Amino acid sequence: MRAAENSAFAKGISAEALMNTAGAGIACAVQQFFPQPGRCHCFAGKGNNGGDALVAAAHLKRAGWHTDVHLSFSEAECSDLLRKKI
Repeated sequence: MRAAENSAFAKGISAEALMNTAGAGIACAVQQFFPQPGRCHCFAGKGNNGGDALVAAAHLKRAGWHTDVHLSFSEAECSDLLRKKI
């Protein structure tokens, strides 16, 4: 995964763009398994993968899902990019 990210960065793709794409993909996968909106509990760590989860939750919320987002760490301990998605 790190090699794929580094390759994308070398091509000028930003970490935020990757996060947005990953989060949208997660939301799409959830909706494929569960076509009707339901409830999503999102537990996010402090790193950029946690940001992927927050982006996914935002997509699901816009699609009519009830979302509950919980950070596993204080906001101050989270990555700068993750904090942008809160």
